[in-house]
Amino acid sequence: AENKLFPGERDRGINLTYTAPKYLQFNLGLLQGSGIDGPWNTPLKTKDVIARAKGAFGRLDVGVSGYWGHTYVNSVAAVAGSSLWYDANGNNTIDPGEVTTTAPTPAVPGSTWDKDRYGVDAQTFLDLLSIGATGIRGEFYQARDYSKDIKKVAHEQGWYLWVSQNIKKKFAAS
Repeated sequence: AENKLFPGERDRGINLTYTAPKYLQFNLGLLQGSGIDGPWNTPLKTKDVIARAKGAFGRLDVGVSGYWGHTYVNSVAAVAGSSLWYDANGNNTIDPGEVTTTAPTPAVPGSTWDKDRYGVDAQTFLDLLSIGATGIRGEFYQARDYSKDIKKVAHEQGWYLWVSQNIKKKFAAS
């Protein structure tokens, strides 16, 4: 789900972070919206917005996040119909069933679709082993975006659970 929602996973933009005293942190970002592999000059002049709020409660961090923007689907040019004759019986005459015709396909203008994503996450670091801290992180997210595969809005959900083990201060395993 993550690769479908965030192809390339990176994007161009700016991210602002504010850390409140004690336990709150807020992030607000303004992004190009087409991913790091996307064009610099997209047909959309609007930018995508991301926001995240995180609370740190001792060893447990909990966050909520959102992403709002647009997807542009390129226009498709019209395709003229065509006819093909295959002389199946070799008599140099057009007989019934020897002509195949394809219908013309009309042009489809470019279109803009809304996309949004919402997530909740949590992480903790525990001293389970004497060799270093154990990190456990999980996230659940859901999204709505245009799907080129089905040519309409698709609803996606995903989650992950990540465990890492520090080995002393210089190494870790995930």
